[in-house]
Amino acid sequence: AGRTFGPICFAQYTLDRGILKMTAQLTPVEAVSGHKVELQIQREGHWVTVDETTVHPLARTVHFRIEEWSSKEQTPYRVRLELPLKGRTEEYFYEGSFAAEPGAEEELKMAVFSCNSHYGFPNDEVVQNVAKHNPDIAMFLGDQIYESHGGFGAERTKDVEKATLDYLRKWYMFGWSYRDIFRNIPAGFIPDDHDVFHGNIWGQGGDKASTNEGWGYQAQDKGGYKYPAEWVRMVERTLTSHLPDPYDPTPVKQDIGVYYTDWTYGGVSLAIIEDRKFKTAPQNALPKEAEVQNGFIQNPDFDVTEYYDIDAELLGERQLKFLQHWVADWSHGARIKVVLSQTNFSNLGTLPEGERSDEIVPRLAIPRRGEYVGGDALTTDMDTNGWPAKGRDEALKIIRKGFALHIAGDQHLASMVQYGVDEFGDAGFAFTVPALNNIWPRRWWP
Repeated sequence: AGRTFGPICFAQYTLDRGILKMTAQLTPVEAVSGHKVELQIQREGHWVTVDETTVHPLARTVHFRIEEWSSKEQTPYRVRLELPLKGRTEEYFYEGSFAAEPGAEEELKMAVFSCNSHYGFPNDEVVQNVAKHNPDIAMFLGDQIYESHGGFGAERTKDVEKATLDYLRKWYMFGWSYRDIFRNIPAGFIPDDHDVFHGNIWGQGGDKASTNEGWGYQAQDKGGYKYPAEWVRMVERTLTSHLPDPYDPTPVKQDIGVYYTDWTYGGVSLAIIEDRKFKTAPQNALPKEAEVQNGFIQNPDFDVTEYYDIDAELLGERQLKFLQHWVADWSHGARIKVVLSQTNFSNLGTLPEGERSDEIVPRLAIPRRGEYVGGDALTTDMDTNGWPAKGRDEALKIIRKGFALHIAGDQHLASMVQYGVDEFGDAGFAFTVPALNNIWPRRWWP
């Protein structure tokens, strides 16, 4: 039994203003009729069922919601699955504990991750070293998986069930590695481009991307989602359904949901935003002569700084309205504000002078320790949120009103920067975390 994984693979939860939400990930047990899944907590030495639900037939998840939750003390929990098999009933459990929420006057320690692949699987050393820091909360900011996860590539198909099983195999590997980080503390997850099997993604408010000419740049550069909307909803269900309720749950195009929200825990007010879903594809916003490919301008004579006032979204009006509300809301004991997103609001990458794409980077020589590489120039990587500049500035003008720290992932290259809008340093600070698996090198040789 000590070597089994599943049928309850892992579970993640959040606690926000007395509302406890949990998502548990199961293997494909939905084919077994009569199954029952319960959330139980320990009270006075006995297991008591506090919620009961069924398995989502595509995502293979179960969702629990408890209101008026008291967070004053640690509470053991277990997810119980009852399966009728061959004339008998089998019980399976996944156990952990709901943490006591730190007081608003206490230090809150957050462990933050992004960009995980199968190199080093099952990543025991990460889990062991994180445990030594004793975090109170964890955030996984995207690219929990890559298309190559496990070495098998991705199913390029419109068959939703086939693509789902492919995704779940990768997602199970992620949970196998890291579930003990978030077994006993609250954790947030957000999807990034690779979680939905994209190299880069400009969501265009939920548009559908055509794959008639292939699944590569010709599909993604036009914006939108390459995979069916039902599949995208499944991915977001596995990752985000346990987050606090969205600020405005109105779906975007194709009836794809949203998850942008705020979360107050231990005196820290967190804004979780979606900086991919509403973003305009640069190929659709810039003139054709820019020759945009994979977010990079290929025309060396094109000056993107002349196109500040173009019709291009970053966060969209809905999320700007949310941020305006959030920066002014200091209720429920909030004493500091933090923005969490997929990627940062500036471009820090450099490339050898004259290069027009980062495809060359994996082939470049790795400098020796102490060596400084010359001849690099800043890039025009519009996968970062340095573009569109006007949308980026609009967001930062709001965020700085709350004196918020920005924490992001995606870039692999760890950085701490201070933003500027009208001049250097007139906005807040941003920390971009290093990758768990740095499978795509980036350079910073200004």
